[in-house]
Order: sequence, then structure tokens, then C-alpha cells
Amino acid sequence: MSNSKKGKSSWNWHELAKIIFIALITCILSVGGTLYLASHLKPELLVKYAWARAFTMPQEGKKHSYISGMVDLCSSQLITGSLCTITFNSEKDYSFDPNVQSYVGKIIVTNKGYLSAKTIRLGIAFMFPTKSLDIINSPNVETSLQPTESRSDLYPTHKTIEIDRLPPRESAFFTLIWTHEGPLTNLWGDTLRQDQYYIPEILFISSEEVLGTIEGYITLAQARELEAESISSSPMGFWDSALYVEKEGAQITIKQIDPSSVEAEIFIERKSINPSSPPIRN
Repeated sequence: MSNSKKGKSSWNWHELAKIIFIALITCILSVGGTLYLASHLKPELLVKYAWARAFTMPQEGKKHSYISGMVDLCSSQLITGSLCTITFNSEKDYSFDPNVQSYVGKIIVTNKGYLSAKTIRLGIAFMFPTKSLDIINSPNVETSLQPTESRSDLYPTHKTIEIDRLPPRESAFFTLIWTHEGPLTNLWGDTLRQDQYYIPEILFISSEEVLGTIEGYITLAQARELEAESISSSPMGFWDSALYVEKEGAQITIKQIDPSSVEAEIFIERKSINPSSPPIRN
């Protein structure tokens, strides 16, 4: 009788130990799985950007005619398809201000993670005050431009763009168009170094969940390709603010210049512009 009870008691403790062991393993796996998912199933924000400078100058030997184009500040190359002549019928149709310098840029915010990012904040700043600044977002995201006071004298123009939500594996695209006052500097050479005071600096990228990574420069052509792959309709055209159309209905003739043409080669060879450049930051 006592042996029967002892065997039954031993059997119960053995089964109980098995149950406790299985429960412990299940708990460990559950906690480990939760920690793994928490560390991997989250947003991952990356930022790339591209800047370009527009130029417009009188065309030699031709009245009311100008040559216009864009230089990529990453590659220091003339942007393919941007070089053109702009001709007006009369001097009353337009005004030209050589001291207005126009820039265009693209900022790409990508969520490479597995969960949506919420309340994304993107900080940009300029070391020189901008005369004008327009920011256009792609239609796949809702954004707002938060009122931001300048952090210091180093950044007189400081903006924070807030994106409501960015789903996983999607990108938000921003087109920036801004102007500065000052003479046109050398178009060729190390344009990125020459224009460093006049282009934005990406200060930060963050969301409710994570801090993002600022990857760096790409060319404007690469940025446009990425945007065209993701967004069916996006702003691609650009007009240099140095050339202002004074009246509605003014007759304007715009002619593309073939980059391989003699006209383009002569323009590039002469570089007939003010060679001075802004001071270089060490």
C-alpha cells in the first residue's frame, strides 16, 4: 500500500517537472521572440538628397535671348536636357536679375523597415538666408511645415517637415526650390564646395519609433529616376527666378540645345561668367 503511494507520488513529481520545464521553455521562447520582433519589426528611415543650381545668362550677339540650364552640385556636370535658349520678343516682356541665384533639390525619405513610421520629422537648415523657399511633397504622404525658430546665427533659415505616416517599403519625395541673392559663381569645378553655404543641410530625421540615418548625396538624375519609379506624377519642370516674365501672354520661344552641338561646346568652353566664388568653409 505504501509502495503504491510512493510510486504514484514519484510519478506526479516527474510529470510536474516536465510541465514546469515545458512552461519555462515556452516563456523563454515567447520573451525571446518578442524581443526579436521588437528589434527587427520596426521602421527604418533613410534619407538621400540631391541639389542642383540653375543659371541664366544673356546669349552673346542675340537680343532678348538667354542661355539657361542646370548644374548638378554632386557631379559638377551639366544636367542632361537642361541646356536651352529662352528668347523674348520685346524687352517689355521680361526682366533679368543676375543677382538672383536659383536652386532646386530633391529629398527622399525611405522607410526600409517592416512597420509604418509615424510622425516623422525632417529638419533642414540653410547657413545663408533664403530669399524664397518652396517645398513640394509627393502625393502619397500628408505633410506639414512646422514653424521653427532659428537655432542659432549659424542657421538663419531652419525648417522642420513633418510627415504624418510612411508605410513600410515606401518613400516620400520632396522637391525644394529656393533662391539666394548674390552674383553667379563659377559653374564648373568643385561646385558642391563652392555652393555649400547656399544649399540645405539635413539636420535630422526621426519618428515616434526610431532615429533615422542620413545616407548622403546622389545626383539629381538618380533622384528623378527613383521618384519616377514610385510616383506617377511629380514636379519635374523648373524656371530660373533670375528671369521674370513681366506680362501675361508674353511670347516666349524656348529651344533645347543639344549637348553635343557646337553651340553647347562653345558655351561650355567659354564659361563666360563671373569666376568669383563664396568663401570656403574648412
